[in-house]
Amino acid sequence: MIAQKHSRREARRATHENQERTFKALRRRLDEIWEIQRDQNKGLKKLDEPIFAGYKKFFVVRDDITRSPWGEEAAIALPYINRILYCRRKDFTAKDYKTKKWVEIAHNLKGIGKTKWENEKLDEVLPPKVKKHFHLGFPDPNDPEFYSGWGYSYGNRGKPYVYKWDKPWWFEETQSRYYFTHYRDADGVLESEKQRIENKLETANYWAKQGGHNRYDDWNRHPEQDPFDWHTWDRYLEGMVNRDEP
Repeated sequence: MIAQKHSRREARRATHENQERTFKALRRRLDEIWEIQRDQNKGLKKLDEPIFAGYKKFFVVRDDITRSPWGEEAAIALPYINRILYCRRKDFTAKDYKTKKWVEIAHNLKGIGKTKWENEKLDEVLPPKVKKHFHLGFPDPNDPEFYSGWGYSYGNRGKPYVYKWDKPWWFEETQSRYYFTHYRDADGVLESEKQRIENKLETANYWAKQGGHNRYDDWNRHPEQDPFDWHTWDRYLEGMVNRDEP
């Protein structure tokens, strides 16, 4: 009887070890596919005909300010504080699911986070006549900068962490149509293989057992690679599609 219990235990252990080896092999292959696709996606192919994708709203310097002595200052500052808003609707409205009404999407000049200000050394890059118009403050709760400041504000509660432009009336809103002009040429074979592997891991509840979807944070497992930089990835994604007029 004791020998039978040991044999059952050993059989279960062998089954779990085989499953774990299979999952690890699938995980390694999935990482390889991601790396291959990342290298392949660096190139873009131009569409034969641009595809209409919606509308964009952005800021430009007012004509009277352009002709004034402050026109140069406004032109230098605009690339740093211009917030481009994309929307499929021409009126730039979104449905408020609490009131069941369509409300206008807020659009204002963006601030520069203190961390970004320091990393890009804007104190040295911006001329004094432009830098004097930036002041530390708190962003509006509707702005994305409101959430980006959480990392900085840890241990610095109550301290301002966003540089804001103090003369927003120098600029005015305008909008135009934008188009998709380029696309990424994905490898269909690799994409199918990746989907099959992900389906197997999801069916086996693998990610939950590993503590959630943390496979994107494993670049440190490869000493020859740099840690994954989400800011670089965001800039890369922004460049995947050209949203300018054709």
